[in-house]
Amino acid sequence: MAKESYDPDMEFEGFMDYVDDAFYHKTNYDCKLGNLMDYYGIKTESEILSGNIMKMSKSFTKRRDADAITMAVRSLRKEARSWFNDGGAGVDAGSDDAYAKASAWYYVTYHHSYYGLYNEGIKRDHFLSFPWCVYHMNELFFFFHVSCFDCKYYEDR
Repeated sequence: MAKESYDPDMEFEGFMDYVDDAFYHKTNYDCKLGNLMDYYGIKTESEILSGNIMKMSKSFTKRRDADAITMAVRSLRKEARSWFNDGGAGVDAGSDDAYAKASAWYYVTYHHSYYGLYNEGIKRDHFLSFPWCVYHMNELFFFFHVSCFDCKYYEDR
């Protein structure tokens, strides 16, 4: 599965310089997200992120705790964006460093060599939402890359 979902086009020059930090932050993100899921008895990452929870722990109710879950997830994603902004490669900078850093976050989440490393010793799925906390950086990079590819394609014709 991991080999099929990884897109090497999301690799930006210099991303390997940020892989160690990305691994550290992904480990923290997965731990915190997993702990939220365990606390509320939520089984899948997609349920907690979307708010469409199929079944919760009996001590919680969808109606009463939906807002608390949404706020906790929003807070975690905001915290992850602050990790990204540490070190000068800010999300709004649009610099090569910011793209490389976003690419590293993607890499440690989707590359097969990292698949499952974050949940060793515990029975949790491999979470995929980490790089999308800074989705606008990955989205900008992807569209920039695609548009450059398209331009080259049309120039070659």
